[in-house]
Amino acid sequence: VFLIASVVFIYYLWNLHQEKFIKWAKAIKFFIRGAIVLTILIIVSGFFMIGSPKAERLRSFDVRRVNDLQNIQSQIVYFWQQKERLPKNLDELKDNISGFYPSNDPETKKPYEYKIISDLEFELCADLKTNKTGLIEQVQPVSFSDNFDNWKHEIGRFCFQRKLDPELYKIKK
Repeated sequence: VFLIASVVFIYYLWNLHQEKFIKWAKAIKFFIRGAIVLTILIIVSGFFMIGSPKAERLRSFDVRRVNDLQNIQSQIVYFWQQKERLPKNLDELKDNISGFYPSNDPETKKPYEYKIISDLEFELCADLKTNKTGLIEQVQPVSFSDNFDNWKHEIGRFCFQRKLDPELYKIKK
């Protein structure tokens, strides 16, 4: 940014006082052309390093999807702790007092899929566009995220299978 601002300022000064810098005209034009090429290279390399806006948008949607599924999973565990059964569907998780309403897919606006497998086992499914792991990968170093692989996913429709451990999640009375 400093380089680009400097080039613009130098060009502005040169343009104001061209007659004083006639002998430098070729050098200034070469410098400006070089700065333009360098600016374009920096912008293009930025797309390669960061990714295109479309790829970033898809990644952002997947981060949101995984975060939504994590919240839904927490509510399912809480529901099971209170009622000692899994909810029949995601609508059973709605709670006007706590304000929880199961989120929908941020892109398609369709509800996430929820399926009961057994009394203690369920799965949450979403259509994911990237193979990123979501928030853990964004915030933590790779070695940390490798230890928490239960939210890693593939591209496409992906289901996260979960099994409740009654000893771990029981409420002590």
